[in-house]
Amino acid sequence: MRHNTPVTLAQLPNPPAAPPAGHANLYPTTDGTLYRGMPDGTADPVAVRRTVRLDAHHLVAPGTPATVSGLTMDLQPGLHEVRALLRTSAYDAGRVLSRWALTGPAASLVHATTHITYTGGEAHHYGISGYGPLTDDTRFWVSQTSVSLTRVDAVVDVTEPGTLGLVPTVERNRWAFDMTDGPSGWSNDGADTSYTEDLVHSGPAATLLTAWGDGNSNAAMYTNGTFSGGPYQASAWLYSPAGWTDAGFIVYWYAGNDYLGSEQSISSIPAGAWKQYTITSTSPPGANWAEMYVGMWQEPPQGTELVVDDVVLEQTTGQLQVSAGSLVTVSRL
Repeated sequence: MRHNTPVTLAQLPNPPAAPPAGHANLYPTTDGTLYRGMPDGTADPVAVRRTVRLDAHHLVAPGTPATVSGLTMDLQPGLHEVRALLRTSAYDAGRVLSRWALTGPAASLVHATTHITYTGGEAHHYGISGYGPLTDDTRFWVSQTSVSLTRVDAVVDVTEPGTLGLVPTVERNRWAFDMTDGPSGWSNDGADTSYTEDLVHSGPAATLLTAWGDGNSNAAMYTNGTFSGGPYQASAWLYSPAGWTDAGFIVYWYAGNDYLGSEQSISSIPAGAWKQYTITSTSPPGANWAEMYVGMWQEPPQGTELVVDDVVLEQTTGQLQVSAGSLVTVSRL
């Protein structure tokens, strides 16, 4: 049986001598580009495909974005076809939000199309088109899931030598109800909700609860897409002009229609001062949504007021895992 052995060309730091008439030299340079040398001493790049691939999983934590080591490639001026295939998943959390940027020489222009498939087979197509600088604020795609497969097809026009890279920005799940738009999205129970600009903890406005006087007085906000069994922190800033014995909030966790449990941060609030209420805990396994009640308990008198601002429910762990085998391929056109 005959076994064919592939031919491997040594990379050359300098072009070889010009070939004799009627012949041509094929040689790769140290940047991986294949050139064809002619008898007159000229050399032209030949269409060649180069691939870089992750050999091990790469973890990305929230913070300053940085290029994924192992998914970069040096480019010379000219047109390049770029294809990237990324398999990502949440690490230490059920879900994380990732924004990916294709970056390179600042003067480069790009046209890119992105396809993302999430766990469960729900496909989303993102088209990113138009010429512009190849920077992280103009070319990115987003995935918020436990596992996703992303394919990117792009054509890059490079005008100066530089490095092509993939830069992820990672965020943990966070629901921030800062009350800038007042009580929009909140459901009230035992209190009227209104918009106030007179008393705010931060931003232009807050929500004002005014007790009906016939029971507990609170408002609720619903969330979805939460993580399963993940550490979280919930907090709210409250202000009471007259003070009250039992103010704060309760977080209720659910799996579909099944109630899983709750945790609360309720205590007295002094008159005329802002007070922060906080819970640091772990959501029950299987939880996929929550509701958060903020307000006053123990039947405050009619007209008792409570100002609510900067309400946050956020995940406290979670990184993005870029799986081994993720790759970038570049072909010189």
